[in-house]
Amino acid sequence: MSSPPLTSVSTNNRRETLVWRYIYLSTLLGVFSGAAKLSVGFSLQIFDIVMIVNLALMASCISIPRWVAWLALCLSASGALGILRGTDTFPLFLKEFLGITVSAIYFATFFRHFRRNLDRVFLTYAKIAYWETVIGILMFLGEYLHTNRYARMQGLFSEPMHYCLLVLPAYYWFAYLCFTLRKCIREFSVISVGMCLAGSSVGFIGIAFGILLLLSRRRRAVILGPLIVGLFIFVIYTLSPTVRIRVDDTMAAATTLDVSGSNASTYALISNIVVTQNVMQVHPVLGNGLGSNVLSHDRYLYNVLGVDEFINSGIGSLNSADADSLVLRSLSELGLVGLIGILWFVFHFRVSGDGVRAAISSAILVGFSVRLLRHGHYFQPEQFFYIQMYISNYQQARREGLTHANRFNLRWTSHTRRVPEVAQGTN
Repeated sequence: MSSPPLTSVSTNNRRETLVWRYIYLSTLLGVFSGAAKLSVGFSLQIFDIVMIVNLALMASCISIPRWVAWLALCLSASGALGILRGTDTFPLFLKEFLGITVSAIYFATFFRHFRRNLDRVFLTYAKIAYWETVIGILMFLGEYLHTNRYARMQGLFSEPMHYCLLVLPAYYWFAYLCFTLRKCIREFSVISVGMCLAGSSVGFIGIAFGILLLLSRRRRAVILGPLIVGLFIFVIYTLSPTVRIRVDDTMAAATTLDVSGSNASTYALISNIVVTQNVMQVHPVLGNGLGSNVLSHDRYLYNVLGVDEFINSGIGSLNSADADSLVLRSLSELGLVGLIGILWFVFHFRVSGDGVRAAISSAILVGFSVRLLRHGHYFQPEQFFYIQMYISNYQQARREGLTHANRFNLRWTSHTRRVPEVAQGTN
């Protein structure tokens, strides 16, 4: 059979290149789109539509790794068991199952195609996080000048905490470059301002954990790490009324498990702690089933002391679906087996030591740490981006022989200016 004309091949290649460029940009911008939703009788995230369209474009190269297949199997077993027990329902299970598996397949396929450009993917994410912060600061200044009222910065996100959750890995990366190579000082400084203006306790927890990871790279600084973090926490507690109120309320409520007079954030956390405790007393090993926390919350809510004032104010079900914490939600829905599985994942795919691979791993680990504590959603747009990036970074480290404390150099190019392009390893 004769070969197609060269012009036809060239045209097809250009079309394919444009398609993958669109997929690349729409995915990385979509990571920051959690607040963008469409109401069509029910709430639908814009990124859900992006994933469906892009999966159709990537149909010929969709990848389902073994870990995704095993995850789907385990989640199916969890849902089936919960439904048989009567602690879960099929609609609740199906919503979470589809969200998790589709997100996992999408990002597995995305990273499989861009595995040779893994570092550029992460650096593009970091650039977007920087510019999102710039936009957020400008919006904060505009609102302040217009209303003469101070409101915590949230930028294009639904609340300050969500801004911090999305930006923390990039913030750690720029901090790493700033303090080790004296590069990206501007990016680090701007995001530092953004974090302060956001005033989120979750963001400050992430910063404190990031300081420990940065200092752990040097043996001499290991002893100083806890002291510096302790000083940082003391300063934030002293200077930030928002943080101080939440810390005081949470400490008081955690001691008595009574949420009377607490703020809404404290109520969401403590009420879900009580709910999870009740679930663990009945089904500690496997939990009540994937997606079941909203039912468990309704069942055990009145075991929370002081809950009436929150029910009367209309926020009794606050964070009932996501348990306000990935640790609490995994224990409630998946039991000890689920939590152990999450912790195994975090430690197994961790790249230790020094160098860029370890820095990227630590950056994502900072994001994981705050999600385990205060964010229980399974498949926000950024969730499986971080998960697959964490896995792919580990796999690349193994290919390069960098699983342990080996070093390799950054290659700075003129077109990236302050943001480095990392020299690619062999594949």
